[in-house]
Amino acid sequence: MLPKGPVKRLAVDATLRAAAPYQKLRREKDIQKTRKVFVEKTDMRAKRMARKAGALMVRMLDSISQKA
Repeated sequence: MLPKGPVKRLAVDATLRAAAPYQKLRREKDIQKTRKVFVEKTDMRAKRMARKAGALMVRMLDSISQKA
């Protein structure tokens, strides 16, 4: 997900996928040719942590009366 504020838990896989399409263009702009992967601030993605689901209790009663 796109972060709202500072990134606390970086999602490395999603960040690299966001940066991948721009690598060729960013390499051409690089003068020093020192880095292999270029990641900018706009590429950063944060991990979405799932909350624990609450327990759901279902009670079912069978109340069919039988007449003899």
